[in-house]
Amino acid sequence: MFNGRRQHGFTLIELMIMVSIVGILSAIAIPAYNTYVVRAKVSEGLGLLSDRKAAIATFHATKGELPSTFEEIGWPSATGSPQAGASGDSASFQNVFGYDSDIWDSVEYQDKGDGRQVLVLRSKQKPLWDNVDIGLHLQVKAEGGAIRFRCTVNDQAERKPWVPSTCREGSVGQWGW
Repeated sequence: MFNGRRQHGFTLIELMIMVSIVGILSAIAIPAYNTYVVRAKVSEGLGLLSDRKAAIATFHATKGELPSTFEEIGWPSATGSPQAGASGDSASFQNVFGYDSDIWDSVEYQDKGDGRQVLVLRSKQKPLWDNVDIGLHLQVKAEGGAIRFRCTVNDQAERKPWVPSTCREGSVGQWGW
């Protein structure tokens, strides 16, 4: 005989379907979120490099040339040389900015000659960003009394997912912009 009371709650199959859906959404969302976090930290690094634009422009306006050392753009003394045999200055991220970054390892100021310089942030290599040296480059070009800046990752495809869209095109060997 039916007593008129109704059972409340979910069946086992409904719970299993719900857990499966949550699992699928998590599998998609977590990597996308991690990429977003790394890209945000790279954008912060670009901001740290961009902070030197005024110092570089001021130096150029007063001296008629681009600065060639860390000290000339207002950073502490360099402790090493850039990667890839480039001339210029290099130091640890912590030495330059005064704190340890979980993404950035070192900072470089490379002299490319003929009124061309490149500020470079080199990343630590970690699995979160596929062990890629992100190598964020801020090109500095003095031409006709003007200073121009451009962000690039040297046309390396493995770096592009980790940087802002404005930094994905071009290489440090291209100066015709």
